[in-house]
Formats: sequence, structure tokens, C-alpha cells
Amino acid sequence: MEGLGCLGALVVAFVVLGLIVHGNTKNEEARRKRIADAKAAYEEGLEKLRRDPSSAQLRGTVLDLGRQYSNLSRDQKGRTLFDEVALMNDINAATPGVVTAGSVAATPVSSIEERLARLERLKAQSLVTDDEYTAQRKRILDDA
Repeated sequence: MEGLGCLGALVVAFVVLGLIVHGNTKNEEARRKRIADAKAAYEEGLEKLRRDPSSAQLRGTVLDLGRQYSNLSRDQKGRTLFDEVALMNDINAATPGVVTAGSVAATPVSSIEERLARLERLKAQSLVTDDEYTAQRKRILDDA
């Protein structure tokens, strides 16, 4: 009888553990979906901005979408300077030659060398991590 009690407790423990793992899996799936949806909305916004680069309102909307996406992809830990620079680089790339009063950079970066040099300065000031540096450097080189 005593063996059945231990076996029963073990079965209950496995069932509870299974429910916990299943719940965590569902949460992770929902989190991934939110990130994917935010990324898709941001990319769609960038595409609209490419078609209408002079729209200051659309530029602001795309910036907000990018901030939402980057915040979700960082587990909602807030904005970083790296995120803001990356978002403005994306927006400036979508609107070449368009300068707005609200843009972080008053003039678009004209060369890959300048963008890489700016990224180097951010890294030297410890404003970006090694992983962020590597990812952004790849993005700059891929955009070339």
C-alpha cells in the first residue's frame, strides 16, 4: 500500500510538471507571435515610408512601431541608444535624402565608413554591447 502512495504522488508530480511545461510553452509561443507581429508591422511601415518618404507623420508612426518591436525583442527591458540608432538608420535608409527636424541625425550618413566609424565610437563609449555591435555591423555591411 505504501508503494502505491509513493507511485501516486510521483504520477501527480509528473502531471503537475507537464502542466507547468505546457503553460510555459504556450507563453513562449504567444511571446514569439507578438514579436513576429511587431516585426511585420515595423517592416510594413518601412515599406510604406519608402513609397511616401516625405510624410513626417508616417515617419513618426514607423519609429513608434520600431520601438515596440525592439522593446518586445528585448523582453520589454526598455529602449537603448543602440535601438534608437538602429531604428533611425532603418528610417533614414527608407527615406534617402529626406531631412526632417525630428530626425536624430540632421543629415543622413553618406557612407558605410562613416556609419561603421559611428558604431565604433558607440562601442568605445560602452553604449553598445559586443553582440549589439556585431549585429549592427553586419546590418550596415549587408545594406551596402
